[in-house]
Amino acid sequence: RSFLLLAWLLSKSHCNSLAFRPSQLRIDSVSQIVSETLNSDHGGDKTKRYASVRSMASLQKFSPRHELVYGELSIPVLAKLLDAAHVEENDAFLDVGSGDGALTLGAAMLYSESLRISRGLEIMPGLMARSTQNAQKLASKLEVPVEFTHGNVHNADSDKAVASILADSTLAVCFATTWSADNATSKDKTSLKGRLLPKLSTALCDMPVGSRIVLVDGRLDPNDGFEWEGDMKIICPDTAPFSVATLYERK
Repeated sequence: RSFLLLAWLLSKSHCNSLAFRPSQLRIDSVSQIVSETLNSDHGGDKTKRYASVRSMASLQKFSPRHELVYGELSIPVLAKLLDAAHVEENDAFLDVGSGDGALTLGAAMLYSESLRISRGLEIMPGLMARSTQNAQKLASKLEVPVEFTHGNVHNADSDKAVASILADSTLAVCFATTWSADNATSKDKTSLKGRLLPKLSTALCDMPVGSRIVLVDGRLDPNDGFEWEGDMKIICPDTAPFSVATLYERK
């Protein structure tokens, strides 16, 4: 209902019969559990949680203010994206810009049979702290190690912790709304040709060959060794009327 597959699911390079796919029942259950947990500190009101997170994001001082600096994918959308990327045994998942931890926690619960670890990298310390608290609330339901790290993905060349996480990640998701302007390499920070994100592309070069990256509303540079595998149109309230998720493989 929410997706229009383009070239992605027919990609022969990712046809793996051993790839694990969660059932719809599990997707619905994980979605409910994660939603209830993350909203619990806000009276169960998702709107209040969103407002709190957006307020925190708008106060950040490390990059220019944008029209939208926080976007969030749902657990069902995450499942569609990762199913298309084919989660394989012993994969290490990373959510770049993990917010308050929804996707990192969701991935760990959806793909507990396959993932060896699920991580989140978040630049705002307040959100990273919330992520850790949310993970503690769900500790009894997590069968996969979950880690959250405070850091800037763009600083992989100078931050050993960030570089180590990227080097150990084989599957990553990034909702790129935050870097709509901050990734510009020229003085003109209001327009990015083709939504190319050069700084992010350079940083993700630390990921190992063969890793898969799903980038929502952005493009990586093929000159950095990222091979386009396909696009998927997704419906996301934060970027109405729709967003485009792009799958890359690190070559």
